[in-house]
Amino acid sequence: MKEKKNRTTWKGALCLVVIVMMLCSFTMVFAEAGELTTQCIDANEFISDPWGTVGNAISNGISTGVNVLRYGDFYRRYGDFTVTIQMGKGIEVLGPNTIVSWIRVSENGNEYYDDGKLNEYVNNLAAKYNSTETRNTFMTSYGYEISIPSTTYSWTLNQQATVNNIRNALYAHQTQTISPVWAQTPSNSSTYVEICLANQRLFLYKNGQQIMATDIVTGNTSLGRGTPAGYYTIKSKERNTVLRGVDYASHVNYWMPFNGGIGLHDATWRGRFGGTIYQYDGSHGCVNMPLDAARIAYENVSVGTPVILY
Repeated sequence: MKEKKNRTTWKGALCLVVIVMMLCSFTMVFAEAGELTTQCIDANEFISDPWGTVGNAISNGISTGVNVLRYGDFYRRYGDFTVTIQMGKGIEVLGPNTIVSWIRVSENGNEYYDDGKLNEYVNNLAAKYNSTETRNTFMTSYGYEISIPSTTYSWTLNQQATVNNIRNALYAHQTQTISPVWAQTPSNSSTYVEICLANQRLFLYKNGQQIMATDIVTGNTSLGRGTPAGYYTIKSKERNTVLRGVDYASHVNYWMPFNGGIGLHDATWRGRFGGTIYQYDGSHGCVNMPLDAARIAYENVSVGTPVILY
């Protein structure tokens, strides 16, 4: 009988150890997954009073016990995907630990991602990746560099739009790579107008991608009205206006001045563009464009967009 009693006691002790191990494993998941309070079991107290120690821990932590199990369930359902954010020169990866730690449960039991955590994360991205750079050269569309006045280019994260992109990726619940949204600034180098006077070509770049190339007609060089080369920025934008000079008054649909009275505009009175027209039948200094090309430019540039002529 004594041997059987001892065997029963050891079985009970073994079961107790298993229970403690289960509690510890839940606590590990609990601590990793969320910012909740746990009940710690002191080793010395457990040895001296195992049943009382475990009982007190369970009693004190019973309200969070449901949350422990719930976060374990979150890991099973939300811990199987990652979101990679392509930050230009670097990447950031949202893994299961971070993703699960952002999950919250409303009073009516709905699960959602904590916007406070999302905003904090993107704010840290902005602090890490927002930057400025000063350059004095420009790579043309023809593959060679030209000198330009020292210019500061800025990369600034649009934080709210980036938060929205990340939130959408999280609710999609699948591994994917996304891009942040960069705010447009007057010195942003990724959107600009490039004009080659010798080749009478205009190129429009938006967010680093060429979206248009067109033949143009610039200032009449035979009359000393050649369009001056240089680095400028769009000063304003107007629709349906009349450009007036000493000997002309021309209606244009799209007007984008960048250097005093010189600007980009459509020239519907012209039947041809490009070539050597500018040498004998050029403008008074403006950059004449086909109507559709002027429309595209108008829709994609903003005040402050760089205009580079060479």
